[in-house]
Amino acid sequence: MKYFLIILVVLGLIMQCTTRCNSNSAIELYKKGNYEEAYEKFSGQDEFGMTPIQLYYYYLTCKKTGNDTKDLKRKAFSNLYSSFNSGKKKFKKEFGDEVYAEFVLYENQSDAFDAAELSIKQILKNPSSLNVLQKSIADSKTVGNQYFYLVKMRISATNSFGGTVSEWYVVEVIIDSKGNKLTRNNIERFDSEPSSYGISVCKTMFGW
Repeated sequence: MKYFLIILVVLGLIMQCTTRCNSNSAIELYKKGNYEEAYEKFSGQDEFGMTPIQLYYYYLTCKKTGNDTKDLKRKAFSNLYSSFNSGKKKFKKEFGDEVYAEFVLYENQSDAFDAAELSIKQILKNPSSLNVLQKSIADSKTVGNQYFYLVKMRISATNSFGGTVSEWYVVEVIIDSKGNKLTRNNIERFDSEPSSYGISVCKTMFGW
C-alpha cells in the first residue's frame, strides 16, 4: 500500500509537470500568432494543473479562436490577480494597462448591477416592490480611470394602481478607480427586451 501511494504521488507530479511544460509551449505558440495550434495544446490539458499565468494565456487563446467561456474568464482573472501579492501596481507592470482594465471591468460587474438597481428604484412608484428578474452587461468600456457599463435589467414592480408590471431598463453606470459609482441619470425604459439597435440608440443618447 505504501509503495502504491508513492507511485500515485510520482505519477501526479509527472502529469503536473507535463501540463505545465505543454502550457509553456502553448504560450510560445500564442505569442507567435499560432492561435489554433496553441488552443489545441491548451485544450488537451487539465486547467487545474496550470499556473495562473498559463491559465490566463489559455483564456486569451480561447478569445482569439472564438472559444471563449465566461467560466474560464472568471477563473483566469481571479487566479491571475490573486497570484500577485503586491497588488495592482505589480499586476499592471507585468501585464499592462489593457489587461488590467479588462480585469477591473469584469471585477466591478456586481457593483454596476447594484448601482443600476438603485437608479431604477429611484424612479419607481413603489421602490420596495422591485424584483430583479434578469440582468446582464450589454456593453462596457474604459475611459482613463473610469469604467463604463451599460446594464440591461428586467424587473417587476407594483405600479400606482397596485398591479404588478414587468419592464426592461438600460442604465449607464460609471465606476471610478476608487470604487465610486455614478449614473448621470442616464436610464431608458423599454416594454420588451431592448434589441441591439435599442442598445445602440442608448449608447448614442448617453454619449458613447
